[in-house]
Amino acid sequence: ANLEPDEFFSVALGSIHCDVGDVKANLGEHKHANIRIIDDDDPGVICFAQSVLRTSEDAEGKIKVVKVMVERRNGSRGEVSIKYRTEEDSAKPDTDYEDTSGELVFADGVAEMQIEVKIVPRGRYESEERFRLLLEEPKGCQLAENSDRDMNICTVIIESDEEARDRVDRVVKALQMNWDKQQLGQ
Repeated sequence: ANLEPDEFFSVALGSIHCDVGDVKANLGEHKHANIRIIDDDDPGVICFAQSVLRTSEDAEGKIKVVKVMVERRNGSRGEVSIKYRTEEDSAKPDTDYEDTSGELVFADGVAEMQIEVKIVPRGRYESEERFRLLLEEPKGCQLAENSDRDMNICTVIIESDEEARDRVDRVVKALQMNWDKQQLGQ
């Protein structure tokens, strides 16, 4: 079978005209739609929707759930599966994120699924930590190859939370003393 790439086109809604009495209609907020035509003759190629995902800690110090999109491109025929797991880098399992592994099973016709990864709050101030999410051991499908090979790995970058950093800066500023004014006799 010849592999056909997915095809894309956009639909934009324009002006509204109604010939029925006093009916008034307006276009809503969503005036544009992107359409993806999937070649469903083949089982497809599994990859991440993006190779880098930036996130921050939860501002309230709670565990944050990040959803990482996995796509099935160039086909969606049959049930296929792919295993996934996290791999440490500067971010460490159980300190910065919860170590995660499992298997996604795409039913016939399903083209997108999500992996949930939990980010552990640590109160990062200026640091940036990263870890990777890997796709491996495809069954009934393929992993991306050649130039798309980077899409088999999603690097998750945990940035410091701006709100938390601002709170720390305000506390530090409030605690700073003008030592020149605190000298004895003044």
